[in-house]
Amino acid sequence: MTSLSDKEINSKVSLSSIKLSEVTRYLKKHRKDSDIRNKIPRAGDVSAWRRFRKFLRRRIQAARVAVQPGVEVSHTYAADSRKIIYGRMRVGGTITFINSERLKPATMAVASPGVITSTAHGLAEGATTEISTTGALLTGMTAGNTYFVRNPTRNTFNISDTATGSLKNFSGTQSGSHKIVTGDNSQLDVIYTLAGHKISGIDEIWLDDELILFGASPDPRWAQFFYNPQRDQYRDAAHRFFFAYSDGTVGNAAIPELVARTDLWTSNHTQTGCAHGFAIFVADGILFPNGLPEATFTVRGKELYDFATTGTSYSANAARVIADFLMDTTYGLGVSLSDLETGVGAPGSFYDAQLLCEEGIPLLSGGTEPRYHINAAFSSEESPQQILEKMSTAIGGSISYVGGKWKIFPATWREPVIDLTDDDCLEPLEVQTKSSKSDSFNGVRGTFTSPTKGYLEDDFPAYKNDFYQTLDSGKRVWEDVQFPCTTSATACQRLA
Repeated sequence: MTSLSDKEINSKVSLSSIKLSEVTRYLKKHRKDSDIRNKIPRAGDVSAWRRFRKFLRRRIQAARVAVQPGVEVSHTYAADSRKIIYGRMRVGGTITFINSERLKPATMAVASPGVITSTAHGLAEGATTEISTTGALLTGMTAGNTYFVRNPTRNTFNISDTATGSLKNFSGTQSGSHKIVTGDNSQLDVIYTLAGHKISGIDEIWLDDELILFGASPDPRWAQFFYNPQRDQYRDAAHRFFFAYSDGTVGNAAIPELVARTDLWTSNHTQTGCAHGFAIFVADGILFPNGLPEATFTVRGKELYDFATTGTSYSANAARVIADFLMDTTYGLGVSLSDLETGVGAPGSFYDAQLLCEEGIPLLSGGTEPRYHINAAFSSEESPQQILEKMSTAIGGSISYVGGKWKIFPATWREPVIDLTDDDCLEPLEVQTKSSKSDSFNGVRGTFTSPTKGYLEDDFPAYKNDFYQTLDSGKRVWEDVQFPCTTSATACQRLA
């Protein structure tokens, strides 16, 4: 162990691609950790400092990717960051609108008592409502008056002037279109903003721990059941939850169902370029005993450029994901397609890497899985460097800028194409006859994003090498890794 000061240590630890300030912060936080303290070399040991730099780079990069994007519950925040979603990921949303007062289309029928029809109105006995119109109402009603709901069914109800008064009769003629106005918290309208870009779709919606099964008549966007997979239990939720969404296409219109329900959300509220969903919660003390539940969404992320077809389509192919982020002008580096190496057979070609990443790898359980996929959600607050470092963990290789081109090198065996001799060396060779024991390991363990655990962080089955363990005197020595962009445990074992 050394007695060097933090300043002296920092001056000796110059890590490419890692700023000195980051090294300083990491050492300040972890210097007293035994695995750090015992590895700090003495001042004059050049070889030991080389090994320590390698060790420290590994630790800092691991710390960068240790934070799982994973699942987040939906939340409100005045100035929230935007999500960038690739592949398939379960995420929360930012609640950007919430309202219990709304306008809902309705029709009135001449009858004694009069009948008001409004599909899935959700109003309970004794609730209050008002009526607005663009024309004239039937005799027996006055626009802007407060009425009490009586004898409600799913789609109809009567009205009275008091909670227990006589039902009102409707007569005469009417014109224009009518809406009922409610503000008694019997329904809640919520907008969830999911991503700062166009998405490919939403596969699942979860409220707390229950999966929403849609298909109620007449509009299948209303829920039919809530399903709890832990208990294998279904609950009747017909017409208690509604969901529609905009995929975030630039220039999209405001969600019409919400525009029709309230004057607080107009045709100007488009959230253009941001994927968002609109939910209606109908008050129900059994389904929602704790009020607004935690909502999460299983989202298919961005459509990606296809180097084989030159078109775009949804994919989790790691090479296509990385290329998209490099070319992203909003969150990525904003490089052009011509800045990427795409030549067939060229070293670092994205075209070749796309094919490699999609190769089917046989599984012991049968079938195959793609070699390298990326399924992850990132924050717009993360730097492009941080995001690219996380992405690189999913390919077991590197992303480089060489000779004016961005290149990608997913892990695979590559046939040698050049012979190097002493004449190619700029400086005399240094030979290190044996790796330091502190740098060796015979097993790899770590974490990944597990779809079976709700896209939360989980341990993948550790990879062990018994032969190397024998060489290490029978002691199991672990290397800890994180694969935040990988959702397959078997892929993690291959990467390990």
